[in-house]
Amino acid sequence: MRPKPKPKPKPKPKPKPEPEPEPKPKPKPKPKPEPKPKPKPVPKPVPKPEPEPEPLPKPLPKPNPPPNPPPPPDPRPIPNAPSRHGRPALTTRLPMTPATPRRLDGRALRALRTPVTEIGFHRPSEGSVLYRCGGTVVLCTASVDAKVPPFLEGTGKGWITAEYQMHPRANPKREGREGRGSKQLSGRTHEIQRLIGRALRAAVDLGRLGERQITVDCDVLEADGGTRTASITGGFIALALALAKLTSQGLLAQPVVRSPVAATSVGLVELDGGEAVMLDLAYVEDSKARVDLNLVANERREMIEVQGTAEGEPIPRPRLDALIDLALEGVATLCALQRSTLKGAGVDLGALTMPQGEVA
Repeated sequence: MRPKPKPKPKPKPKPKPEPEPEPKPKPKPKPKPEPKPKPKPVPKPVPKPEPEPEPLPKPLPKPNPPPNPPPPPDPRPIPNAPSRHGRPALTTRLPMTPATPRRLDGRALRALRTPVTEIGFHRPSEGSVLYRCGGTVVLCTASVDAKVPPFLEGTGKGWITAEYQMHPRANPKREGREGRGSKQLSGRTHEIQRLIGRALRAAVDLGRLGERQITVDCDVLEADGGTRTASITGGFIALALALAKLTSQGLLAQPVVRSPVAATSVGLVELDGGEAVMLDLAYVEDSKARVDLNLVANERREMIEVQGTAEGEPIPRPRLDALIDLALEGVATLCALQRSTLKGAGVDLGALTMPQGEVA
C-alpha cells in the first residue's frame, strides 16, 4: 500500500497592518479680545496760588557778650604775713577761677572741712579727742609717762613723741594691721608719726615740761584725705588736755605751751576745665592734684614744716607763695577752733601758754 501523502501545512495568515492614527485637529486660535478704550483723564483743577505772607522783619543780631575778665586780686591784706628767705611775703591773694565754683562736697575753694570734736572720747588717757573733718576721723590720745628716753635722762628735759596707725577698715577695703606678724610698719607710717612728733614738740618748751614723756597716739578710724594734718590738729588738742591735767595736779609749775600748732593741706586741682587753688583736700581732690602741699604752722603763722610736690611740671614761685598763704589762713582758723574746743572743755589755753617774751 502506498503511504498517504502528508498534508501540506496551511500558510499563516499575514497580520493586518494597523491603521494609521488620524491626525489630531489643530486647536483653533482664540480670538484676541478687542482692547478696551482707555478713559480720557479728567484734568484736575489747578488750585489758585495763595498770596505769600509778608516776610517778618529780621531780629537784630544780639551783640556778642564781652569775654569774662579774670577776677581782680583780693585787695585785703593778709594779717601778720611773715617774710620768707629775706623776701617780703605776698600781701594780696592771687585770683583763682572765675565766679565761685563749688567742689564735690559743696565747699567753696578756700573753705576747710568743718571740724567736729568730741572731748574725752577715750576715758583712760590723760587727754583724748575724737577729731572728725569731712570723711576723715581720727582718735587722738595723750598718755603721760614719768620717765624719758635714755638720751634725756638726767637732763631735766621732757619729751613728746607720737605714733600713727590706720585702722584695718579705715578704707573701703580692709587691709592687714601693720606691726602684726610679717607685716611691719610701712615707710609711710614711720614718716607720718615722725612728722606728728616734730610738730607737737615745736608747740611745747621741753625744758619746762620736766623729765616726763607724753606719747600722742593717732589712730585713723576713717580715711578721706588729710589724715596726717588731722592727726596733728587733733593731737595738739589731746596734748593740751594732758598738760592741763598735769597743771591741775601741781606737776607743772609754769606754762609750757609756746603756741598752738595745727596743719592743713592745699593744692592745685583741675576744676571746670581750669585749675583752682583749694584748701583742705579730700581724697578725690588730693589724688588728682597737680600740686599737693601739707603745711604745719603755729598760731602766729610761723611755719614748722612744709611738704609739697609738683606733679608733671614745675610750679612758679608766685603760685607756691599763694598756696602757702592760703594754708596759713587755714591753720589760723584751725588754731582758733582748738582754743574754742578747749574752752568748751573747761581748759584755758591762755593759762598754759608762755608769755610772748619768754618764748625762746
